[in-house]
Amino acid sequence: MIDLARGPAGDDPRLGALRLVAWELAPLAQGPPTTRQEVVPAEDAPRLVAALRRLHDELATSPHSGRPTARLRRVRVGVPSLEPGFWWTSPTLEDDDARARLVAWRMETVFEAPGAAAPDPPDP
Repeated sequence: MIDLARGPAGDDPRLGALRLVAWELAPLAQGPPTTRQEVVPAEDAPRLVAALRRLHDELATSPHSGRPTARLRRVRVGVPSLEPGFWWTSPTLEDDDARARLVAWRMETVFEAPGAAAPDPPDP
């Protein structure tokens, strides 16, 4: 299970203080589901997940407009880590040169609506 409070050991502590929250909404009409994502401070991730569940799952109506909201299908939270870059991240485009490190997100599903079970989408 992902530790939402701490980043992986050895990573920049500022990076470990972030989370990627990605959510999928069922369409209100015909069409594909909508996926949104936001990078938030780690301590705000549970708050955002709770707000998404309340707005899209419990209330299902916007308290500001009175209009129906799309149903929440899935919420995933990601913990970042620094990964070594690929050959194409080096200015010389060589394998043995210094490369730009890339941020990878290890994602975990923290909410899934009944009947929405499907394989998790690939990590962003």
